[in-house]
Amino acid sequence: MAKQDDEKRGSMFTQAWIHNTFADFRCSICGSIYEQACAAVSLFDDSGTNLGDVCPTCVEAGPVQAAERARARARDLKAEADEVDQLAEALVGVSRWATVDDLAAAERSVEEEYKADPLVNYTGDAEPTPAALAPDNELPF
Repeated sequence: MAKQDDEKRGSMFTQAWIHNTFADFRCSICGSIYEQACAAVSLFDDSGTNLGDVCPTCVEAGPVQAAERARARARDLKAEADEVDQLAEALVGVSRWATVDDLAAAERSVEEEYKADPLVNYTGDAEPTPAALAPDNELPF
């Protein structure tokens, strides 16, 4: 049994390599975003397919702890998927939906305010209140 476990563990591998990119990447194991500067560690399956890059935290953690980080990410993604599914169910019943024209009007309003006084930072309402959005209220633009 131990030999079979060793073979299963050995079917994937990581490899460090150099490249010419300075950018942010998402770890294929834990999902964190991290900065790469011309060097990376990538995870490969047994056929040599690159499964994605691995953040320094997961590299330092080693395969057993990286697996725990992957499981934690999977739990988080499942919870997020459930939340998105609930959102999808709720969206079906939305009674008032802003249009692209509403968005364009709001953007024009900000542009006009900026043109009138470019030294003032327009912050607008941080979050609209339900009363402000009641159907009998006029939109502010």
